[in-house]
Amino acid sequence: GNATVTFTAEKYLDGKATDKKFTFELLDETGKVLQTVENVNEAITFDALSYNNAGTYTYTIREVAGTDYIVYDKNVYDVEVTVTKAESEFVADVKYSLDGEEVETPLRNL
Repeated sequence: GNATVTFTAEKYLDGKATDKKFTFELLDETGKVLQTVENVNEAITFDALSYNNAGTYTYTIREVAGTDYIVYDKNVYDVEVTVTKAESEFVADVKYSLDGEEVETPLRNL
């Protein structure tokens, strides 16, 4: 079967979960925006992606700056999905990184 992954991140404002809405984008390796989502409290969840070919897929996650007084996070997180085939199943391994350093979950902590 296909491998399915759901990218997640977290948003905190002044170190706390926030009910204020922020917008986040998932981009492919060419810079094309694939998905745009808003946080629900601190949780940022993109729609699941499905893979039926082995290989390495790269994406980026970024926050979309608004026009208000808040300082928006300019960090761009890299996401690497490595899909392998084990017998008849595809398996996906997801790694998040920031500036080349692997992170467990992208955090938008402002």
